[in-house]
Amino acid sequence: MKKKGGKIRVRKKGSYKRTLRLSDTKPEFYFKLINGKSIKNILGLADDLDKIPDEVLYHHVNPQRNDFSNWLRDIFKQKKLADEISKVQSRLEIQVILLKFIVKQLKRLR
Repeated sequence: MKKKGGKIRVRKKGSYKRTLRLSDTKPEFYFKLINGKSIKNILGLADDLDKIPDEVLYHHVNPQRNDFSNWLRDIFKQKKLADEISKVQSRLEIQVILLKFIVKQLKRLR
């Protein structure tokens, strides 16, 4: 496994589909924050959550909507992960759920 430019690349046979869960999506599917910044993948979302200003986070995650959950479901086809994220609103809870998912994906690649 090698990390290069925000992408996790795996050299195992048959692991292409699993790698897609953590690698960048196409630029037209990047998550665009209201402040103009882009998030390319699930790992980037987990990493960038502490850097997102409170007002930007609240715009995307509030009692009426959870844009991160929608992005995970629609772009990455991660229904279970999206459902978990949709139930929480705090930055820390979202980050913990994402990091658990990432660790689980990395363990599967061993």
